[in-house]
Amino acid sequence: MAMEHDVPAAFVPTIKDVIHRLVSGDYTGLAPEWGTTAAGALAEIVAEIARTEGASLVEIPDTAFMTAVRGAVPYDDGTGWGVDVRLWSAAGPSAYTLVLDIDTTGVTPLAHIEQLEIM
Repeated sequence: MAMEHDVPAAFVPTIKDVIHRLVSGDYTGLAPEWGTTAAGALAEIVAEIARTEGASLVEIPDTAFMTAVRGAVPYDDGTGWGVDVRLWSAAGPSAYTLVLDIDTTGVTPLAHIEQLEIM
């Protein structure tokens, strides 16, 4: 079983970019494995989160970012990391977690959404 680590500092801008795009409604390319319906599916999930939590998703405050990012696990084959990020709503920490795949095979880390789930 892989051991969890602190998220590498090089991933922070990439993770923040994904969250920014998610909360601002720019879903294009965030979940390519979901196929052509990814943007619509993400919009529905974000709307459902707002309904169930009574508040829209917001960017994670800087003071809470490192505690919101958890479950960073490097892949055994060295191609990337799996990272769990607890989302925030305007009411505070959300019940929802963003599960990211961070590909490290290129020059800069590239993150994709694997799933959004209650954790």
